Amino acid sequence: MLLARRGAEAVTMRDLADELLQGDGANRDVIVLGDFNDDWQAATTQILYGPPGSQIGTGGFDHPDQGDAQRLWNLAPRILEQGGYPASSRASTNSSITS
Repeated sequence: MLLARRGAEAVTMRDLADELLQGDGANRDVIVLGDFNDDWQAATTQILYGPPGSQIGTGGFDHPDQGDAQRLWNLAPRILEQGGYPASSRASTNSSITS
């Protein structure tokens, strides 16, 4: 039951992000913040991210593709690189943010 609810929540958030982006992520910024209590590889997180492809840390990140206008990126690793969180909270950080 919990997985079904989490899936429904992810689909609902993804639908809202799609509506806000209006297929034009190059010119529209949407930020989704929160503690999703899930791993970045979880199915529900992948639903929220949108099209797979050029996620941060992958070989395709520096090469824009057709999914970029709808894709959400998890910027938590970049925030950590900049020292944005105290050391005590770094291990549990899992927020998704778009740009």
